[in-house]
Amino acid sequence: MPRQHPSPQRREDCLANIHRRNDEKPAGVYWGHVTDELFHAVTPYFTLPQPEEGFRVEMRLAAR
Repeated sequence: MPRQHPSPQRREDCLANIHRRNDEKPAGVYWGHVTDELFHAVTPYFTLPQPEEGFRVEMRLAAR
């Protein structure tokens, strides 16, 4: 499986976003129902980028 890079969000926030998208089904973002089980099965495959990948990572905190 190709390496995937995470979004710096808490899992609880990610699940809340998934639940919202499942309910609202917004165009361009919703491709089908995602279960909590699927989220938990896929999440371990997300890793932080390694220096040799050449990513330039900028972290910005969103205002709440």
